[in-house]
Amino acid sequence: MNDALIADKRGDRIADGLHVRRHEGRGAMRDLVSPLRSAGLLPAPLVEMEPFYLADGPEERPGMLVAYRDDQPVAYLPYALRRTAFRIAIGPTSLGRFPCGQLIVFGYVGFREDDASILDGFLASLMEIDAWDVLQVFELPADNALARYVRDPRLARRRGGRAVCRTYDTIHVVLEREFETYLQRQFTRKTRYNLRREVRRLDEAAPGQVAVKVYTSVADVPEFLRHAETIARTTYQRTLGFATLHATESVVRRTTALAAHASWRSYVLFVQGVPAAYCHGTVRWDSLSYDLVGYDPRFARLNPGKVLLHRILEDLHEWRGIGSLEFGRGAAEYKRLFANGQAVELDATIYRARPYAQTLRWLAAGADAGYRRLRPLVRPCLPYVKRGIRGLAVRSVSRT
Repeated sequence: MNDALIADKRGDRIADGLHVRRHEGRGAMRDLVSPLRSAGLLPAPLVEMEPFYLADGPEERPGMLVAYRDDQPVAYLPYALRRTAFRIAIGPTSLGRFPCGQLIVFGYVGFREDDASILDGFLASLMEIDAWDVLQVFELPADNALARYVRDPRLARRRGGRAVCRTYDTIHVVLEREFETYLQRQFTRKTRYNLRREVRRLDEAAPGQVAVKVYTSVADVPEFLRHAETIARTTYQRTLGFATLHATESVVRRTTALAAHASWRSYVLFVQGVPAAYCHGTVRWDSLSYDLVGYDPRFARLNPGKVLLHRILEDLHEWRGIGSLEFGRGAAEYKRLFANGQAVELDATIYRARPYAQTLRWLAAGADAGYRRLRPLVRPCLPYVKRGIRGLAVRSVSRT
């Protein structure tokens, strides 16, 4: 355990008796459950921020920074240290596998009046961990104290690193009291009729043989991943290198841990017993995050993705376990059709002031700049590319 003192803005004097302790290892995570709960800092907004999840979950090197005043916890920041392959993002896909030490920060919980001082102390403590090249935080609400802190342009000068932040708009569905109420408020009469017709058309194509299965438990994980990967292999997104579900060992571990902590809810649409569409979802910030989706292109004319989304929203209105369905960024047109709200989120990467880490930053910045310049030229061609790849995928699946 490492202690780092927090100084106020007037100099090196200790402010209000605050100090930071760094707790590392699974046993230390278990020991934090009771004091954090007694201080009113639990439950956390994300399961990844819960100390019991860090103790039992897939992360091999979990840790947590806790700020104390008079030996009572007042804030905490959970993280995990990994060895990973840094990939250079090029729009919706990525290239390269550069080995690096990655420090993932899952979020921040604290009392607002102390945020700036506490986060300064937290970052100072994280900088003392020598094993990481990049510190990253993903999908952070833009109004969160940690998001405001990492956007401060003075951060790099204070701590010897370089922060690169990107904010983006997200869209979501705020659930109503009843599914029918949502349909009435969201869609015109004509659109409601067209939606019901699309759902009915799939049912009529295979009478009595269309079903949606909901997966939530640890025992459900192997079956869901098997069906979802079967579908994912047929998609044009997989061919183009976009994000699809890969049932790797790490994905199995993480999904199992989420299911064990009631933070996983996923779906598969079956047509005549054949998996036709899937949605891999996780519970985050009182929302179901629509993380990874896909459908078998052989069923494309029946719009299985849209039908599955319709069924998911119907299920969520009945379940009432969360308040919204979060689509995230870059939403497709059919998602915008269903969405009734929007928000701003932030991704941030802090690159250490070391040659290797700065090289990764230059590569990432160059790829991003190139993509932004080429995107207006490439965008008109994308529908034709997608159509061609879908056709190839259908023929490939049909042959097998």
